[in-house]
Amino acid sequence: VGKLLIKRYTKLKNLIEQHKAKGEWTDSWSIDIKPFDVRNERLSFDLIGCPIVKYAKAYGYMDFIPAICDSDYITIRQLGVKLIRPEIVADGYERCLYTYVSDRK
Repeated sequence: VGKLLIKRYTKLKNLIEQHKAKGEWTDSWSIDIKPFDVRNERLSFDLIGCPIVKYAKAYGYMDFIPAICDSDYITIRQLGVKLIRPEIVADGYERCLYTYVSDRK
């Protein structure tokens, strides 16, 4: 699962960076991927900024944000992975801190 998530987020990070370099997707996230912790089967990364929260604040949809953010927990559980996310942009932080840990121990 760790390799799959690293591959997926690295691909997304590269895609975002390519578009930003062209002056596109200027309001997208930035992604900071931390080295994979093999011993603890742990992947951590930060999503910096959040266009979804920015849009919700601008147009009065902040009531929907908890459901949108919580869907990350539901989605990742299907892969047998636990999400730990102590900080999110919706709570006033500049980034969402993600840590995925194998739930198969």
